[in-house]
Amino acid sequence: MSTSRNRVIQSLLGLALLSAIASCGTPEGGTTASNLPERELLASNIPAASEDVDLNLLSNSTHIYLNYRNRQLIDNQGVGFGTRLDTTERMASRINTDNHHLRTLREKLASLGERYTKADTNVQILSANIAGDTLTARVEETSRLYYAKVHGDEPDFTAFRVERELRFVRRNNSWVLDDAQLANPDGVAPINELVETTSADPISKPEISPSEIAHVTPSGRVGNNLIGDIMFLVNRSGMVNYARTYALRYNTTYRTFGNDCTNFVSQAALAGGWGMITGYYTNDDVWWYTSGFLGHQSYTWAGAQNWLQFAVNRSHRTTILANVWHMQPADVMQMDFDRDNNINHSMIVTKVGAGDIYLSYHTTDTLDRSLKSIIASYPTAWYYSHSM
Repeated sequence: MSTSRNRVIQSLLGLALLSAIASCGTPEGGTTASNLPERELLASNIPAASEDVDLNLLSNSTHIYLNYRNRQLIDNQGVGFGTRLDTTERMASRINTDNHHLRTLREKLASLGERYTKADTNVQILSANIAGDTLTARVEETSRLYYAKVHGDEPDFTAFRVERELRFVRRNNSWVLDDAQLANPDGVAPINELVETTSADPISKPEISPSEIAHVTPSGRVGNNLIGDIMFLVNRSGMVNYARTYALRYNTTYRTFGNDCTNFVSQAALAGGWGMITGYYTNDDVWWYTSGFLGHQSYTWAGAQNWLQFAVNRSHRTTILANVWHMQPADVMQMDFDRDNNINHSMIVTKVGAGDIYLSYHTTDTLDRSLKSIIASYPTAWYYSHSM
């Protein structure tokens, strides 16, 4: 690929909907967990529990587990559950290991000037299935982590929405947590999820190592891509407003995909003034979307690798920046998780502060996650930053 890189280290229940919400830490503002985006919950929406499933127990157990994970990232939080959670020995061991790594991440981010003061955790049970002595539940977590005002211009919070699959086993006439996994492991993992990374290829040493992240400051950012702005009437505020509006929910005007990140970026680009270019849908020099029953889209609309080829090499609507810290609001960052020259993920800058850059994206649906935390979770990825 000719593109230069920023190698910065970096059903038994149908749709049963329950909400279990709690907070931990000290808020810096008056925002409450009740403001989290969630489905409307009416008594008529929740079917009666069967003899085999205690809906309250299932919801509470899930909430305790996820809230406990979030607590590991919050300043001045204890390491205990606070509320009893029954697990198998195997799951208890995994929880201890996971939370040790989450606390290590918290300390790493604190050393880089990023801290969280409070977490809100919202859980909704989407479905549950029983097979013998095993209960498998699909749940939706929507969580907020509130930024400490270290520099004063941080967003109030970062938020994410993600589906998980939890497995419970029957023990002594009760359900005990035995396993928990992301329902879709292909996207960018939420900040409270561990990421397995392989050692970086020493032949392809990144320009910036993890130990140097603290010394990389977002100063000297370059200006707009003036050619792109003139030719395509890029409206940066329009792109950012669109991304912030639909980061945690979906615009029903558009189709959604299992991996929806580039579809989301294309929607924002269209909202910012990018014009469609029609042509055969597999070609990388076209970019278009049609709605309706027979609607379709070009590969470049929803495919991360194709989007890069269109934006940089074919249409020249974006230019690759020399460093990710040069990004401005509405710029796009893409990631190659495995360093195999295949783009895996796309996201959009929705805020730039004195100490960090904040990005929003789909899969996992996320609002205002810091670049520092992304790099800390994915230290061996390759990063491509596009000036729009």
